[in-house]
Amino acid sequence: ADAEDNDDVEDRYSTDDVKEVLGAYDGAAESAATDNEDDFELGKSPATLLDLAQAYIEMGEIDDAQLLLNKIKHCGDDDIEREVAQLLQQLDGQSHR
Repeated sequence: ADAEDNDDVEDRYSTDDVKEVLGAYDGAAESAATDNEDDFELGKSPATLLDLAQAYIEMGEIDDAQLLLNKIKHCGDDDIEREVAQLLQQLDGQSHR
């Protein structure tokens, strides 16, 4: 019975389930290439998109993270722009290994 309980826990945190929980942001990376300013107009702040990009990095979705980071790298918030630049540099460094 314990093994079944552990399987249930693992299933709850699958990539698909995480994306479902993020519902409003599902597909944000795909739209990033085409909806340049739409996310800001829809109430998705640069800080929220930065958090989402970090979640993508943790899930190994590097391409999606880079799309979001590139979208907000000139958002006008110095702290966010600095963090975005650092993350993009780290991701770029990882891709050249």
